[in-house]
Amino acid sequence: MKNNKLSIGLIVAICIIVFIVVSTIIIHVFILDTFTDTSKSIYKYRTTYAKNLDKSSKIAQIFELNDGLLYKNTITEKIDDSKNRLVIIYDNTNNIKELTEINKEYFIKYSFIAFSLIQDLDEITISSMKDDNTYKIESIQRNFAISILGFDPYIKTETLEDFESFKHSLDEVDYKNIALPINNLDKAISLAINDYYKHKFYQGEFSTSAHVNIAVYEDASTTTVYTYSDYMSFQFQNGIFEQCSRVKMPLKLIFEKDIYKNYTLSKIQAPNDNYNESLQNLFSTDLIAKLDIIKSDKTQLKIIEDDISQTLKKYLLSIGRENSKISYSYQEKVYPSINKKNADTYDIIYKSYSDFPYYIGTLEKIENNVRYEYSTKHEKQKDSDIITYTKKDIASDNVIESVKLQISDKKLTVLEGQIRDSFKDFEKQYNKDQDSAKDYKN
Repeated sequence: MKNNKLSIGLIVAICIIVFIVVSTIIIHVFILDTFTDTSKSIYKYRTTYAKNLDKSSKIAQIFELNDGLLYKNTITEKIDDSKNRLVIIYDNTNNIKELTEINKEYFIKYSFIAFSLIQDLDEITISSMKDDNTYKIESIQRNFAISILGFDPYIKTETLEDFESFKHSLDEVDYKNIALPINNLDKAISLAINDYYKHKFYQGEFSTSAHVNIAVYEDASTTTVYTYSDYMSFQFQNGIFEQCSRVKMPLKLIFEKDIYKNYTLSKIQAPNDNYNESLQNLFSTDLIAKLDIIKSDKTQLKIIEDDISQTLKKYLLSIGRENSKISYSYQEKVYPSINKKNADTYDIIYKSYSDFPYYIGTLEKIENNVRYEYSTKHEKQKDSDIITYTKKDIASDNVIESVKLQISDKKLTVLEGQIRDSFKDFEKQYNKDQDSAKDYKN
């Protein structure tokens, strides 16, 4: 009886496995067939001329974007005598002004496909229509596609098989790290400011800036901007999204502008340590007077503050922390009250654990797309100081590293965990410095 039950169970298990394998094969074949059918339906519109709207408008309809962008129609425009632009217009039900990250990735990929199918197409622009007005959202040029792919996509799709192979190859492109050409001056200024400061000051988890332009001078190929900027960086400290660095500074920026009206930063300058003298070298007397007005104008400063506030709220919403408190100034913290006898030893320890907060509490960091919480705890035990450092993965709550250390009369005892190897190096250097100091006194 038992053997019969085992046999029946084994047969059932084998049937389930066979069903899964067969289903997987059928689904795989279906996906391949669907892909091939989709490729055929698109490829038949391959054309030499962007002006052939019977075909180019069909290709434009592969640009399936979300967030309330609904395809409306397609038009062509002349950039110059030899260059053509395809403008794809959407009904903008959600008043979208810029692409989300996922839409940006779709837009880049679809643009590469469109360039592979329309030979004389030089630029693809997506625009939105709201209340009978058309607003440009984003553009990509063929030369940009060539710079990313390493070849002109049109020459890679002479046959349907070539086109299918090309489409497959696009799945390997890292769209997230592609920076699109910038044809909006305000956006170009913001990105230039953020890039300029990100290597000059302490960086938290998220940095942003806002600016008020003092003057803008444009000619056919160059744009010079004089602006007043406010740059801030934020990180989670004790659960509060707190400003950890800030700089307010007038800047002079020079952009080169190409035929597509894309802006490329060629130079950015800020006053140096000799502020007043260097400012006078960068800004005219009239511009300095305008700068002073802006710096004392509460309305202008409120515009900057609101701009930064909106950017921060969008970021917090994107990471699911929209209810977090935002602080634009330093928040009072409690610091370890270390016994004087233990202070030197504590300083050596902290050199090994400087990635942890110096204060008692928590600090969040993102490392390789993983969010970690660094925690520092301190307790007194008569003349002893007990320090605990803990690093954990917030999503999984897994402890990555933890050590509990006791300092008594300068002596260190590891109560739990294992102290970092770097401690010995810092201790050795400390002792060496102490010996050198004694020799100097003698």
